Amino acid sequence: MIYVVVFLLSILFLQISLNYRKRAQIIFTALSMFFPCLLAALRGSSVGIDMQIYIIRFFNLAVKSDSFRDYVKLVGLTDYLYLAINYFISRFTNLLWIELFIQQALVIVPIYIALFRIFENKKSIILGMCFYFLSMYNFSLNISRQSIALAFGILGFSYLGKENKKYILYVIVATLFHNSAVIMAIPFIVFKLLDSKYISRKLKIFISFSLSIGCILFIYLLSNLLPLLANSNYTFLRRIAGYTRFLREEIDISISGTILCLVCVFFTFLYRNKLRKFCSNSLFFPVLALLGAILYQTGNFITYSQRASYYFLYPVIFIALPSIVSEDPKLHGILHPQRWILFFFISWWIFNILISNSHRTLPYVFFFNQV
Repeated sequence: MIYVVVFLLSILFLQISLNYRKRAQIIFTALSMFFPCLLAALRGSSVGIDMQIYIIRFFNLAVKSDSFRDYVKLVGLTDYLYLAINYFISRFTNLLWIELFIQQALVIVPIYIALFRIFENKKSIILGMCFYFLSMYNFSLNISRQSIALAFGILGFSYLGKENKKYILYVIVATLFHNSAVIMAIPFIVFKLLDSKYISRKLKIFISFSLSIGCILFIYLLSNLLPLLANSNYTFLRRIAGYTRFLREEIDISISGTILCLVCVFFTFLYRNKLRKFCSNSLFFPVLALLGAILYQTGNFITYSQRASYYFLYPVIFIALPSIVSEDPKLHGILHPQRWILFFFISWWIFNILISNSHRTLPYVFFFNQV
């Protein structure tokens, strides 16, 4: 299986890089990132749903455009940074595989930098990348723009609480790749509330509880209100509902996605005290996981709304979970959470990618073999 080979090769070079310093570390880290980027670059147009929807089309429009302004008008998007990179690459080449390589690098590089910034423990860095390959890599072959936004959002998290201005800067950068990244303002607000020295612990618990209940009530009201608005005779009300195309005809519950959310909530709450080094309040990641889990459930009846939950869940997956499964001398053998969490993500990848073919990245086809 080509994915497994590339994943293992990348992790191997990452492991080697962590045993060296300076130039040698840079070389092996670059090799660790190179092979996943190359695999993404050489994929055929059938690998990933969005390849045909916008990735190929946007790049071809960039090649044909005479100016960036004309290109933006032709595409009709406000994700200006994504379009700017497309247009810049098109000035030098019309080869799609180069565009795909750079797009994947814009996902992997920020995540690598974030992990190296956050963790001193080598195992946590390796586990963070394992979780990336098992949860986000195939996703990024499909949803390119949001994957880049998520990656820069993760990089922003590495500055949270230390250099908040840089967090805000990276959120702005992420938003310019995909407008949905503006939702990352919510984790920042939650962090500031829970990390505040002027708010009592009881009030912080009350705020966390209220946010969770508020999300549940919002989903309940939305599920009943949106169909009414979508069927309204007034155009304005139908626009508020996001037009009927964003509403599912039938409730579509993702069992694997729901289990992923529950795993994130369970482990971040159970081992919340191990996460204090990132935020002085141990409730930050459990609240983040809970909000992500609740928001994920809106995808049962609103198309694409699950994607908004990734801005809450992926920081938990790449930051909180590797912190939890790092070396703990008090836990050995079957009790160590590393075994359970890693086993879960391997099982989750097998079910979602190999069996369910989520994001339609199988069968993997090289572009030079595609008819």
